[in-house]
Amino acid sequence: DRVDIYINGRLIESDYTLTKEKREIEVRLMEGMENRIEFEVTDEGKSKPCTVAARVKETGERFSLGGKMGEVLKVYLKKK
Repeated sequence: DRVDIYINGRLIESDYTLTKEKREIEVRLMEGMENRIEFEVTDEGKSKPCTVAARVKETGERFSLGGKMGEVLKVYLKKK
């Protein structure tokens, strides 16, 4: 599975390969506003659909999303 990752409309990772191993991507969330994290599916891999699972260290929130080729998966987070 591969995705493009956007934070508040800004591309931060292009064609990012998702694996079962945990990896960190450093991202700064904006305080006092809703932050939008988007994962655009660029490849579903062998086992469909593409699955994104993550934990946001700053907020402690966890999420898991699934999508098809070309879909944009969105998460909204507010940093307190």
